[in-house]
Amino acid sequence: MKKNLLTILLLVLATPIFAWNAKGHMTVAAIAYNQLDSIQKIQVTELLKSHPDYKDQWAVEYKNIKNDLELGQYLMMRASVWPDEIKNRNNPNKKYSRPEWHYITYKIKFETHHDTTQVDGNVEPNVVWAIDHSTEMIKDNTQDQATRAMYMAWLIHLIGDVHQPLHCGSIFDASYPKGDKGGNGFYVKPSSSSVNLHALWDGALGRGKTKDAVKIKNQSALITQNQSQAISGFSLEYNPRKWSIESFDHAVAEVHLNGDLKGSTDKTEAPSLPDQYTKDMQTLSEKRCLLAGKRLGTTINNFISYL
Repeated sequence: MKKNLLTILLLVLATPIFAWNAKGHMTVAAIAYNQLDSIQKIQVTELLKSHPDYKDQWAVEYKNIKNDLELGQYLMMRASVWPDEIKNRNNPNKKYSRPEWHYITYKIKFETHHDTTQVDGNVEPNVVWAIDHSTEMIKDNTQDQATRAMYMAWLIHLIGDVHQPLHCGSIFDASYPKGDKGGNGFYVKPSSSSVNLHALWDGALGRGKTKDAVKIKNQSALITQNQSQAISGFSLEYNPRKWSIESFDHAVAEVHLNGDLKGSTDKTEAPSLPDQYTKDMQTLSEKRCLLAGKRLGTTINNFISYL
């Protein structure tokens, strides 16, 4: 990181941003499921059968694909998108939506002739707090199984969220005095049409819906095969705070190119992306999803005895 080119002030803010799209979250969940042994898979499957959406929705959907995907893997993949689905005001489980749980925004300022960094990430709730909270609620056997199942869905989703760089960094400067909301207000042009930076990164692995679970599972296996060596030096130890700082560093260096990425507050004036940007974005996103999946699997391994 070119510290002589920027001042990075990290401060948690209440900024509404969204998540990896369904394909990204389902990829993380598919990878995590493969980290579990046969007994652990059964335990997770049985817990997710207690989820409020299992009987009338997930189990019904599974009938169309059951010959191509294990139930447990489908349930983890399906649960991974539930915290985004309940944001919809028409969703019957809207009361469980917690928009502030999906992110922890660290403030990025790029300036010349400065070399200072201050970290302040203690304002709660945020994604780091929510991961810890979800883990504790799953482990709490005084909670009913439906509640624990919902927190399992949250945990699967949130570990994906915290590995998306723009869930952990927003630009603050003269153009964005209140922040660019994790890239939602930062417009670029990857081709003939402009798009906000957050949406671009959300879709880095392509589009996919829950009905595409088998295809996404197969693609997750390819990502695991192709990117495992690249993430071999990363610790899988449970540390949501550290994971969020990793994502912040990626937001600075790879997303915003250490301040060199050009964007616009006006969609109609969005500048073109640099050559290779989208290819590099896809590669980094594959690595982050693989790392998230492996860390999610390790996290579940650590508390599985409570189920």
